Formats: sequence, structure tokens, C-alpha cells
Amino acid sequence: MKQLTIVLISFILVGLTLGGCNTKDRGLFLTTTITHSAIDWSEDGSVPADYANADGETVGWCSMGTQIPGVTGIWYRSNTSNEVMYNLGNIDLSSVSSFDANLADSDICDSPMAVGDVWVIDCKDGYVKFKVTSVADINSADWGVGVEYAFSTTMDFN
Repeated sequence: MKQLTIVLISFILVGLTLGGCNTKDRGLFLTTTITHSAIDWSEDGSVPADYANADGETVGWCSMGTQIPGVTGIWYRSNTSNEVMYNLGNIDLSSVSSFDANLADSDICDSPMAVGDVWVIDCKDGYVKFKVTSVADINSADWGVGVEYAFSTTMDFN
């Protein structure tokens, strides 16, 4: 009986040492690819069955601001009426704890999607923060942009 108690206590201590099952300790984000077929962030970053539910999509031109001659790339186009979004540049995605409307940029034409950049966007039913992990060629069929992301129904990502 004494050996069984020691084994049980050992398992508990090992579990506590390894952090248990706390998902906040993992530091992982969901991954998806944004395309011109649209995305619904609240539905696991999937292509919506009904475009009316789409939060946004990728486009091969800048639709939010003044186009700049010679600047090409793939941009995110919001499907919300207010198009509130901002690019924080190449930072750690976990450092973004909340949505801040004061940082909103009304002209994003100087910043097409670039690997490493972190974007924060007001969606139809919440907010998303994402870090760009890959960008397709501008001549690709779907303008795919790979991202790591977190979605929240509130302005708080924690």
C-alpha cells in the first residue's frame, strides 16, 4: 500500500511539473489560410457557406485607401461596414492582448500582407488578431495568405 501511495504521489507531482492540461501554457494559435473565397473567423477560420457571414477575404489590389504606383501584393479586405483594422508590424502575436480602435488605419495601401506582420481586425461578430506566416504569389488563383490567429467575441484576447 505504501508503494502505491508513493507511485500515485509521483504521478501527481510529474503532472504538476509538466504544467498539466492548461491550454494557456501551450502558447499555440489556430492556423488557417485566408483566400479570395472569404473567411469567417468565428467559424474556425473557415470559408463560410453563405458569403453574408464572411468577415473578409484577400484581394490582389488595395481597396482601403489610396493605391500607390509600384506597390503590389495581397491585401485583406474586410466585409464589415466599418473596415476597422491595423497592422502592428513584425511583433509577437501573443503580445497583442486586446483590440484598440484608436490604432485603426484608414489607408493600408502601403502595407500589403507580409510574412511576420501582425494584423488586428474588427469582424462581424468579434475581433481577430493574426500573424502572417505565408503569402502566395500575386498571380496565384486564390491569393492565399497563411496565418496563425486568435478570435474573440470581445475586444480582449486573453
